Amino acid sequence: MSISIMLATLLSFLSFMSSTGAQGEAAWDSEAYRQAVEGRFPIASKITFGQFPPPRLEVTWDPVFEGAWAEIKQANGFDMVEAANLMPDAFYYSRWQTQLFPWLYNGLSDRWVDKSMKYHELDDTARKTLYRVAGVMVKMPTKMHFAAESVEGDPNDYEFVAYLSYLDGSTHYAKTGTTYNTKTGRLGADKGFGNLGFNYFVNDNLLEGTKGSWQRKLGYTKIYDTLLLQAGKMTDIDTLRVKFSHDKKDWLFQLWKGRYLNMPGGEIGLYNKPAKRRGGFYNTLSDNELVGLSYKLTDKRNGKLLADRPLDLHWWTAGFAIYNEPLNGKNLTLETVIAPQDDALLESMKAALDKKAAAGQLAYETLDTKFGPAVRITW
Repeated sequence: MSISIMLATLLSFLSFMSSTGAQGEAAWDSEAYRQAVEGRFPIASKITFGQFPPPRLEVTWDPVFEGAWAEIKQANGFDMVEAANLMPDAFYYSRWQTQLFPWLYNGLSDRWVDKSMKYHELDDTARKTLYRVAGVMVKMPTKMHFAAESVEGDPNDYEFVAYLSYLDGSTHYAKTGTTYNTKTGRLGADKGFGNLGFNYFVNDNLLEGTKGSWQRKLGYTKIYDTLLLQAGKMTDIDTLRVKFSHDKKDWLFQLWKGRYLNMPGGEIGLYNKPAKRRGGFYNTLSDNELVGLSYKLTDKRNGKLLADRPLDLHWWTAGFAIYNEPLNGKNLTLETVIAPQDDALLESMKAALDKKAAAGQLAYETLDTKFGPAVRITW
């Protein structure tokens, strides 16, 4: 039951962020979020809190991280410290129940933490993270301190390490695997912040997809786009597909741009499947098929640069600007360079691009890069 509550709260948070941006208000509004949390389930709140008031959660941070939170607050007004303290208030059903049934929640906590270690040994990042978060949160800690531990090999990199204290006097120590680089401003890791597949660059106010994200295991099918677009006002995205054949495989090069939640963003992905495979399910590229990819996202109304990342080897890359004005695809220009490192593959791609360019759907030019001959596509 607590897992459902946590997932529902996360979805509520995403929905809140989506509707905030969709209404043209500040993209990250701490005061609006506070009101949304405090106003959730008001009748149940009066009933349960009157008899079983749960303790407040106290979240503290190592000073290393406070600089990042200050930059985020200055850039878009969102207070990470306040959000961390408010988020558990939305779990108050669970917090109330932990006091009535401690034996149940303590048992679940131990079981889920043990499961997270099992999935850690299997290198299953997604389930390891899910069970670790569920395990440490199901008992609802009363205190949580995030310490900064130096990462070997980089004097600017620090890992988030959580120390949790509970009402029954027990404690828990958890290495998160997420780091903050004080020089580049990156919040994340190889598999993203919290293993979610995205890194946040504080200095650039930019959310970026990672090469090692969990999405790589899912391949691609148009069903994913359909589900995303069915999320109502949470998304407003345009897409362009470029299909061609090469080396007995069907290839798909796809572009996306528009509003994701309250963020203008863009994606570039390259996929393939055996030519004999029926249906529209494509594989993501293997390590030896990776191509050079870059992206640049611009507000076409005024030329403002929203996101810009250099050319690097990828199978898919994406960038989302934490920006106070949500923009749909018609207001955005997405530019990408793609360098396949395979001349025959590039020629097959150019033939497909010629057809799209003739139809006025995009423009492209050829150029040389550090990864060899490439095309620069503007859409």
